[in-house]
Amino acid sequence: MLKSSLVTTLFLLVLCGIIYPLVTTAVGQAAFPHQANGSLIKEHDKVVGSKLIGQEFTSPAYLHGRPSPHHYSSYPEKTPQDQIQPVTGGSNDSNNNRELLQRIKTERQTFSKENDVPAQEVPIDILTASGSGLDGQITKQAADMQIHRMAQHSGLAEEKIRRIINQHTVKQNDQAIVNILEVNLKIKQFMHS
Repeated sequence: MLKSSLVTTLFLLVLCGIIYPLVTTAVGQAAFPHQANGSLIKEHDKVVGSKLIGQEFTSPAYLHGRPSPHHYSSYPEKTPQDQIQPVTGGSNDSNNNRELLQRIKTERQTFSKENDVPAQEVPIDILTASGSGLDGQITKQAADMQIHRMAQHSGLAEEKIRRIINQHTVKQNDQAIVNILEVNLKIKQFMHS
């Protein structure tokens, strides 16, 4: 009985702990190498981020994303950029948490003022963090509301910014979403050309 239990345990250890991970890794690398390696985006052969992970953009020339409860990092401010790794996790604040409600009120006023839109029209996704706190996309509606501000500060025409946003918009669960990093890299490219 002990021998068969040990043999079964060893067999399952090899199968589930070695063979299965190697096979799934090989299939992922062969069939979906970009996704299997984190959907990384490069600029001049240097990784600048992942298509899937949000970054904090504060310049008025760029598209702004959802708030992150951790500001996309748990590292001290003086940590060198190449050593900072994003962190994940929501705030776990309840819907009636005073700090959360105050933060949403502040975010709503800030977005409304910066983008010259009525406060009651600010989309909810621009006010609330995603469950992971690292969402790299916003709704098309939230992106479109930022075009005027971006044009004023980037020197690009509103129509050009709209085309860039449209190029980086996909349908997901019947909703149009925009990848913030891809849009901002294009804006940066046109601003410096």
